[in-house]
Amino acid sequence: MIRLFVFIVLITHSISARSDDLIELEYAPSPVANPLKGLVPYASGTNVHFPHSMEFSYVGFAELMKGYDEFDWRPMENLLDGIAGRGHQAVWMHTNQRSR
Repeated sequence: MIRLFVFIVLITHSISARSDDLIELEYAPSPVANPLKGLVPYASGTNVHFPHSMEFSYVGFAELMKGYDEFDWRPMENLLDGIAGRGHQAVWMHTNQRSR
């Protein structure tokens, strides 16, 4: 019961901050210094309605490995070409299944 009381007092105190303690922030455009952060949508080529510089996708080993020492890099090249064509960078993850 005492913990609940202390919690309520702390919350009430933090909510009732004096107006001279508040700092008004003005809008400023985000810096271009580090474009490789933020939300990363799936690489679907659809119109995404928020700014982003990277796209995410899976690439399955089954699509790349055709034999013990035989590889077909076309699925990866197609993914990278599509993402680069939209002016973005790729974030990909391998999976043991075919990509979705």
